[in-house]
Amino acid sequence: MKINFANLQYQYNLYKNELQVTLKEQGIPTVVHYPMPLHLQESFSYMGYNKGDFPISEIVPKEMMSLPMNPYVINEVIEYIVENLK
Repeated sequence: MKINFANLQYQYNLYKNELQVTLKEQGIPTVVHYPMPLHLQESFSYMGYNKGDFPISEIVPKEMMSLPMNPYVINEVIEYIVENLK
């Protein structure tokens, strides 16, 4: 099945592991939003936060990923993604 995922937004979060690799092999893109927590980004350094100040926000990028999802995803694409999540 050839599906164009180029214009899909990523909104649905799941815990990642080998699942991310499996989905990639099936042509299903995943992404980690904010791989670096905001408080550790250079643009927010003026706020004076350090590593460890927000431990949950530091764990999330290591453990979660987002799947293609938006209101325009057709059922065929949803079914393809779901089948590959099993």
